[in-house]
Amino acid sequence: MNTLTSFKQLLVLVSLVCFAAAGCDGHDCPEGAPEFVSATLNTDTVAAGGDIEITVVLANFELSSHDDHDHGGSADCAGGHYHVYLDDLLTNPIAMPETAAATLTIPEETEAGPHTLIVRLHNRDHTIVEPQVITELSIQVE
Repeated sequence: MNTLTSFKQLLVLVSLVCFAAAGCDGHDCPEGAPEFVSATLNTDTVAAGGDIEITVVLANFELSSHDDHDHGGSADCAGGHYHVYLDDLLTNPIAMPETAAATLTIPEETEAGPHTLIVRLHNRDHTIVEPQVITELSIQVE
């Protein structure tokens, strides 16, 4: 192997290492703080134990599963999923969607009346995005 070929191979190797270290995965990360652009439900009335559809639109946040960094996701960009809570953040979430549109099942033991769905962004590792990014939706349980 001649010196020029070795030098070219070294340049390619250094470029690949720099590319990987920079976290480049073929697209740019969005700039700015993550935020909800909108969050909507297909209905605001649901029976206890019933399903309701949620659709979220996010800015500066890539929806993905906790292991997407191992499967082509952009681990260096702000991203993860959202947790949906019923009435407070002190109980376990009723859902942890990784897609913009998802089906939520309202727990069967939910009392009839007005309730709040609290939607909060979480990182791929389930830690809370800081500062917290939250939106709320009102529902009526029959």
